[in-house]
Amino acid sequence: VGVLTPDRATFLGSATVTLALEANPVGAKLTGTLTRPAVGGVARFDDVVIGAAGSGFTLIASSPGVPPKTSFSFAIRSAPLPPANLAAVASGTTVSLTWTDTTTDEVGFRIESALAGSSSAVTLGTVGPNVTSFVDSQGSPDARFDYRVVTVGTALESAPSNLVTATLVPRAPTNLTATPSGLTVLLTWS
Repeated sequence: VGVLTPDRATFLGSATVTLALEANPVGAKLTGTLTRPAVGGVARFDDVVIGAAGSGFTLIASSPGVPPKTSFSFAIRSAPLPPANLAAVASGTTVSLTWTDTTTDEVGFRIESALAGSSSAVTLGTVGPNVTSFVDSQGSPDARFDYRVVTVGTALESAPSNLVTATLVPRAPTNLTATPSGLTVLLTWS
């Protein structure tokens, strides 16, 4: 928000600016720091939140000695809901994921995975709208993976779904040999 003198000629460098909701079609609350000093003629409102989605909102900025100024009308979109009930079933080196679609207007879903306990998830793939399953066939034997799914909307994404962990089956032993020794048999493998 820039603050100009009424003749629009110069900035008021030490003024304070107060922000308020003027048009509020859904009764939302404006929270955060609503009065800020203008530094170099600009007041920044970095923590202001309008607590509901809707359209037709306007903000009004006011400062002592300056006529108030109203913003253009704008809309606030809400993020889609995250998928629910994510489940994983491991079979060999494949993990089958299923979830519940909780939205009706998603663009699709992004499936993410990481080694169990790691915070560095990678995108495994995406699926389209209304698809509620994904198969990860790139797993390694003896590994544990965490999975989560994110709903992708037209402009925003959901928070991640619940986290599930899948443990892949250990590798089968190879080069099995049996060596008789008296009443016992010695088994070796790699």
